[in-house]
Amino acid sequence: STGSDTSIALASFLNDPDHDLSDLQLSFSQETNLSVTQQGDDLVITPVPLNYQGPASFNIRAEDPDGFYDRKTISFDFNEISQST
Repeated sequence: STGSDTSIALASFLNDPDHDLSDLQLSFSQETNLSVTQQGDDLVITPVPLNYQGPASFNIRAEDPDGFYDRKTISFDFNEISQST
């Protein structure tokens, strides 16, 4: 990921065999070096502080309408992107 806002499609890592993604209740916690917001079918991840480079993580909890849920910790690094000339 870069040191600025990054969008990730929920469908790239989240699914439910019985419900649409839009039916799931998502919550985020323990955001370390970032903030996470949901915008439609995407997560928007913003480094904190802006342009931060290094490790980051957050917990996500997804619950379906039947009350079943799963929790995961997502970890990654914000890296500088080299500009080629």
